[in-house]
Amino acid sequence: MNISLLHANDSNILDETENTTGLVQQYQIPTVQTRNQRDLPLPPIIVPDPQTSEATMLFIVSQYQPFFQLVFFRPAQADENTIRKTIATRVASSKLTHWAMYAGAQLFRTLRQDGEYADVKRFESLIDRLGRLSCTATDDKSLDDMVGRLSGALELTFLKSLTSSPRSTYALLQQIAPLFMQVAFADPTLWPRDSTCNGISLAHAFGSTRRELGRFIFIELITSLVFGTPPLVEYDTSHPAVQTDEKHSIEGVHGCPAEFALSIAAINQWRAQHPKSYPEGLPWKEIEDRICEWRPASGSDSESRRLVTRFAAQEGWRHAVLIYLYMGMCGVNNYDRRVQSSVRQISRLYEIVSSEFAAGMHLTVPFLLAGAAICARGEADRTKFRAVIAHMGHKKTWLLRGMDFGPVLDHLWYGVAADGGPITWSDYVGSRRAVMEVCA
Repeated sequence: MNISLLHANDSNILDETENTTGLVQQYQIPTVQTRNQRDLPLPPIIVPDPQTSEATMLFIVSQYQPFFQLVFFRPAQADENTIRKTIATRVASSKLTHWAMYAGAQLFRTLRQDGEYADVKRFESLIDRLGRLSCTATDDKSLDDMVGRLSGALELTFLKSLTSSPRSTYALLQQIAPLFMQVAFADPTLWPRDSTCNGISLAHAFGSTRRELGRFIFIELITSLVFGTPPLVEYDTSHPAVQTDEKHSIEGVHGCPAEFALSIAAINQWRAQHPKSYPEGLPWKEIEDRICEWRPASGSDSESRRLVTRFAAQEGWRHAVLIYLYMGMCGVNNYDRRVQSSVRQISRLYEIVSSEFAAGMHLTVPFLLAGAAICARGEADRTKFRAVIAHMGHKKTWLLRGMDFGPVLDHLWYGVAADGGPITWSDYVGSRRAVMEVCA
């Protein structure tokens, strides 16, 4: 590994994100893998030179900021300062986060320069080693230390999804779930309201000032949804979403309102409890009412384009959760009229906003559920949905970044759904298991 100090004039180039050669020389990731990857040295935890430390921070911000600006549903004028502060605060939260985001900044730089031809595998060994450190509690002396470790682990989960297999990413998420629970249960306001439940109150966790909690929860919820795996954590979903002055990051970043995330969690847990049956007295109607009755806030965004994009993403999530409810909980197949109605809505929404890069990313999960062919019946629709899903996976830019669900759809369409046959949620999960290995 080539570890060298920055030159004094490196800070002058930070306003130009394209020119960061000097900064990247501080810790280069080798293109050629070493024989024993476990022995790869970590970079120094803290750079002693204050000028160098500042330059490193600015380099990280310069690489993360374009991505944040692209996906945040915020008024344009407020973006700059808010995003810089968010990134800088996250970097400073722990030593692990500092180095995870430094590796991430180099990865983003490589992706921006080389696009889909970027050699992201060369970052894998360093991210793996940092991942092992994130699962080690030897340095935890306080709750803040645990929160910092969770922050770093979540960043590494994000980076792993860009560089490693779904199985490797899922394994790290499994390993940090106990750490998440420790941090969550340290806050009495998150304890369950339902006496029959042992999980944290999901509604209050989304309203927590510890953003790391909401970030873990959303990743875990969507992982369980799209992979068809049991939840890693138990949640109390009995309490409605808590209204706060500021929208939670899952809506600001992912476009998914907290109310819909609560519904996803409820369906995930119900499916884990009833993996092969659909007993009478299902609580689906209450969930359906909650989804259908939710209304978006008008917001203060002065740009009509951004406002339309945000509303489209929210509506896409509404119909995605309805599809999951009807197929995953009620047990209907894709020919159900309610399912097909939501499929058509998601398809129309995507056509309206597909020119908006961020909106396309925000609709990744809704599009997977609608076309993820779980529901697309005609060959023309299937071709369109598959092309979009494959493109999203190869772009390595969003929630399912680096994960190509195209082969999963092929297995489903040309297997159970050959000649237009009906599809159930179990069929989709079966195809995912056959094609994409996630857990042992």
